[in-house]
Amino acid sequence: MSEWVDRRFWLETDRPGERMAAGSPLPGVYLLSARQSDRSCVEYHSDFRVCLLQPGQRGVGARYRCRGQHGAGAGEIMAFEPGDHHVTTQVTGKVSFDVVGISFERLQAAARELGLRSEFHFKSAQINQPEVAASLQRFVLCAAAGGDALELECHYAALLSRLIEHCGEAHAPFKRTDFVPHFGVRKMRNYLRENFVENATLEDLARGSGLSRFSFAHEFKRHVGLPPHRYLKLRRACEARRLVEKGVPIGEVTFMLGYTDVPFLTRTLKTYFGATPARWRDAFRANSPVRG
Repeated sequence: MSEWVDRRFWLETDRPGERMAAGSPLPGVYLLSARQSDRSCVEYHSDFRVCLLQPGQRGVGARYRCRGQHGAGAGEIMAFEPGDHHVTTQVTGKVSFDVVGISFERLQAAARELGLRSEFHFKSAQINQPEVAASLQRFVLCAAAGGDALELECHYAALLSRLIEHCGEAHAPFKRTDFVPHFGVRKMRNYLRENFVENATLEDLARGSGLSRFSFAHEFKRHVGLPPHRYLKLRRACEARRLVEKGVPIGEVTFMLGYTDVPFLTRTLKTYFGATPARWRDAFRANSPVRG
C-alpha cells in the first residue's frame, strides 16, 4: 500500500493532536478519517457506515453502545445502519480510524447486483473480518491519494463485495426485531428521528409512549442509551453537519433546524465534532473532488 500518498486536507480540531479529514470521493459515498483521537463520539447515522480502527495500533480500543454493547480494537470494524446511533462509552489510548459511509440506495443496489434477494443488514455492529478491513483500508488510501475514477471504483466495488459477503445477515428476516423492546419508547424514538426540529415536551413524549413522565425518561435512557433531550440534540446536530457538508449556507441551516442563531449552531457543532461549521464545510469541499 506504499504507492499511495495521502493528499487530503487535514483539519486540526479543538483537541490537542487530533486531526480529521472528511469528504465525498464518489457520489453517495462519505469518507471520514481521524488521527490520534480520544474523543467519545456520539452520532446518529443516516446511511450505512463502517468504521475501521487502523491495524497495527497498540493498546487502543473503544467500547460503544449500538444495538447492544460492543468493543473494537485495532483492525476491527464498527458497523452502523441508517437510523442507528452509537454512544462511545470508553476510549483507550489515542485512536486513529477511518469511516466509510454508503447511502442506503447505493448499498441495496449493490446487494441486488450480487444476488441478495432481501434488504442488506449487518449481522452485528462489531465485525472482525481481516479481508473486509484490508479492502476498506485500500479504498480509503486510494481516495486519500486522489486515485483516478476507475481505480477508485474498483476498490469501492471490492469493498462492497466483501461487506455483503462477509458482514451481512445470511437470511434477513422479513421484519427485523428492533433493539428497543418497549413499544412506547420505540415509537417516541422513531418520532424524534423524524421530527427533530420540533421542540417536544417530556409530557407529550410520555403521553405518546403510554408511560408516566418519570417512567418514560428512565426507560428511554435505559433502552436508547441517551435521555430524550440529548437524543433530540444529537439528531439535530448530525443533520446540521450533513447540510453543511452539502453546501447549504450556514445561516440557512440555522433557520431550517430551529437553532437560535449562527453562534449557537457554531458552538453546537464544535462541541459534537470538534470544528466550526465554516471550517468543516471548507475542509469537506477540499476533500471532495468533482468527478464526471
